[in-house]
Amino acid sequence: MQVLKIEHTDFDFTVNCLTFVKAFAKAKTRQNNIENSTSYVFKYGSVKVLNPISGNMEEVSSTPTLPVFFENADYFFDIDFKEIDNNTSPRILTKLKEIDDKFSYRPKHKLLAGTINFGNNIGKSELEFEYALNNTVKSFKFGFEVFPTKLDYRNDYLRMVKDIEEVYPNLILDFLKKTHSNYSTKKGSSNDLIWWQIFGGLYEDFIRATAFVLHKPHSRLVKRIKFYKADKIKKLVAKQEEEIIENRHFPNKLYRSEIKELSVDTTENRFFKHALNHTTRKYLRLKSYILYRYSNKVSIEFRKKLNSIEAQLKIYNSNPFLKRINSFHGFKQESLLIQKGTGYSTIYKNWILLNSGLSFLEGIQKLEQKNIAELYEIWCFLEVKGIIEQIIGKEPTEIDLAQIEIDDFVFKFDRGVKSRVLYKKENGDEIEIFHDYQFEKSEKDGLKSYTVNQRPDIVVKLTKNDLKEKYKFTYLYDAKYRLLSDDNELEADIPPDDAINQMHRYRDAIYYNNKQKNKPEKEIIGGYILFPGSGDIEQIKSHDFYKSINKVNIGAFPLKPNDYINKILLKEHFREILELNSENILQEIIPQKELNYENVNPEVLIGIVRKQNHISYFESGTELLYHTGAKKPSRFGYKDLKFFSPYIKGKGCKYYYEIKDYSIIHRNEIFDKSHELYSSDISERLVLHLGNRHIINNNKYYKVKDGIAVYRYSKLNYLKNIEGDLLFAPTKHE
Repeated sequence: MQVLKIEHTDFDFTVNCLTFVKAFAKAKTRQNNIENSTSYVFKYGSVKVLNPISGNMEEVSSTPTLPVFFENADYFFDIDFKEIDNNTSPRILTKLKEIDDKFSYRPKHKLLAGTINFGNNIGKSELEFEYALNNTVKSFKFGFEVFPTKLDYRNDYLRMVKDIEEVYPNLILDFLKKTHSNYSTKKGSSNDLIWWQIFGGLYEDFIRATAFVLHKPHSRLVKRIKFYKADKIKKLVAKQEEEIIENRHFPNKLYRSEIKELSVDTTENRFFKHALNHTTRKYLRLKSYILYRYSNKVSIEFRKKLNSIEAQLKIYNSNPFLKRINSFHGFKQESLLIQKGTGYSTIYKNWILLNSGLSFLEGIQKLEQKNIAELYEIWCFLEVKGIIEQIIGKEPTEIDLAQIEIDDFVFKFDRGVKSRVLYKKENGDEIEIFHDYQFEKSEKDGLKSYTVNQRPDIVVKLTKNDLKEKYKFTYLYDAKYRLLSDDNELEADIPPDDAINQMHRYRDAIYYNNKQKNKPEKEIIGGYILFPGSGDIEQIKSHDFYKSINKVNIGAFPLKPNDYINKILLKEHFREILELNSENILQEIIPQKELNYENVNPEVLIGIVRKQNHISYFESGTELLYHTGAKKPSRFGYKDLKFFSPYIKGKGCKYYYEIKDYSIIHRNEIFDKSHELYSSDISERLVLHLGNRHIINNNKYYKVKDGIAVYRYSKLNYLKNIEGDLLFAPTKHE
């Protein structure tokens, strides 16, 4: 299907795309007024584009019109020359070997043809080619924009980029991409990538200005002091005449003379020399690096262009004129020549641009950016962070974002270094958000993957303080800039099946390695896809990917910039998991076969302690034991009985212990004969081996409601959440 045609006196330029109508229809639902959203840049000829609504080719005027280029679509370019010099081959002018390789020229048909798929690269792009006609080399450049189909290009994309720029300056920038965006310069430091991309846009001005200065350098009259013999002084002043008469008997004496002469060793020329030398050195260093690191990605034509620039700079740097110029030490005062002089002002302006930072605005600097899928992942992490902050109403307690480094000439996160944000609530709960967290085959933080390394995009860990202390619940999120409809237009705009399946694999693969047990325990509560979906809330709730969240804790949430309505679903999800207590979370989990989540609200045995020597033992001892009387608690051995709390007669409970183990032995074997708690009684007793001690609340005693005879049972949450002065123990006496 033909979507664009350029009629030129030398050629016909046509573009075909089989999926254009589908892509346009999808993009139209995301962006208002898409029919008047772009423009095309060209100098000669007329351009027509396909209107998918009318089905007609419509001529492009100076007013905004509809786009024909979209992400992840194949475009077929045909340049059919009417006349061209024999034995010459037109060629695409591109720095990307990938594009250069996909174009070929067929002399028999005078046709230059090729394909381009822009993938996830959106923004501005150009196609430029060169050909020979009547022994004259000509070129043609066509500028256009590549639109997304899942987001609003003018609003969503801009918002995403600005959100990332606020937190990670320059991370959005990239190198050797098929599209670019426009930037404005701002005060701030530059770097190699920014310097190189700016230089690529202004080097022609820089070269022309350099040639002009070398051809017509500025000079000015300067006073110089020199010493001459009397017969060499052309114009004598009265003082010199008197001095010569006084020294007439010394014919070789030299006399001080002040003369004026033109000099090119001016502050402006010193700056020019400094700017030229510094620019050349930096260019040569970066050019060498690029050709070394990207040798398999740059085109032959781009190599030739780089070599040509290098040759020009080296010639200018070897100009004899520069040998007459001293070092530059800065401007002592403003120079009108630098600001307005031909050649000098251009060098000065370009020097400032090359050493400035950039702001994502509609400026004139063309810089390439990461593809939208990479940006969407980073933005989702920042959005999850923002949602959680809104819900809990707190700034981060700790924030440790991964450092950005320039690796392979682009900005990246340090490999293997995660970003971590920590929030601490007043009730002792902790919330951790991680970006790029890796679960490895080797154990880390008690977690490991028993198969292969797992790397979800975003990890949220909740440490609950309501029951067992420091009990963690982990939730995984993957940002996917993909839809099922990308491959099949008959499908809905929902996450693809393989993305949902990935969340199942995460949960199946990641375990908590409890060293006190033979089997690993599950820690991953749920896994969810974040995707750029659309539709009203009720429609989204009807899809299986959303309904499955309540059933199996695997599913997906739509998330897009500026979509505040559908974001409510993700906010409700976070609000629920942040406010639920541990017991409620675990009650809703469906554990896998033979892999149960630990019960964090287990039974607590409360046992009476009457004698003073036993009370002193509990208050001061370590590696404690508790032994029952002749009467043993009937429910002991129940799998959920995990804790013991001594009930001090007349006072109540103040703390509780973890039960490490238990045994039934004779009373006279519990302590050795030298111990103050030794007894010669030979009856059997239940002995509890106690571990860590936990203070119940405020380090004060609490009495059991309805009293206690020997034993009572309670739940852990009743000990950790005391109301008033009584410890409520709902289970029976013994």
